[in-house]
Amino acid sequence: MGPPLRGLLSSRAFYRPYLLPTTTIERAAGLFSDTRVRVSDAGVLELKIPAGPTLTLVEAGEGLYRATGGPDESLVVAFGRDQRGRVQRMSLSGSTQDPISFNRLAWYQRGAFHAVLLAVFFVLFVGLAAATVVGAAMRVFRRHARPAGRPVPATRGRRPRRPPYS
Repeated sequence: MGPPLRGLLSSRAFYRPYLLPTTTIERAAGLFSDTRVRVSDAGVLELKIPAGPTLTLVEAGEGLYRATGGPDESLVVAFGRDQRGRVQRMSLSGSTQDPISFNRLAWYQRGAFHAVLLAVFFVLFVGLAAATVVGAAMRVFRRHARPAGRPVPATRGRRPRRPPYS
């Protein structure tokens, strides 16, 4: 018998479904399937399923919770602990759905973190591309905008001479 689950969840945790190996596009879609579990102010667990309802869970046993009210009333949620007693797994089972297992996510595994990283790299890539285009356009403009009386320095294919080191 371990300590109560509420103390181990540290107010909220994120889980991702553990499904069979999938293709790359399905893995990308999986980044947006983070399921949030948190302890409400009233002390009950709330389970937020992506693109689904928020379920209120009441304790039905050690590490076992049952959804209350609504069409998901028969839904049962079980939490599993590792050897150190930390909650690392979650399983859902109900009358109309197959059992699904979830793994707890570290902060760097969350979909929101990956979305922020993707946005940062996208902005950097677009900024670098824009800076390259603007820089090239400015060089072309400067080359054609020289005053008529000022000659263009000619190196005739030679490298400019460097002054000797002193």
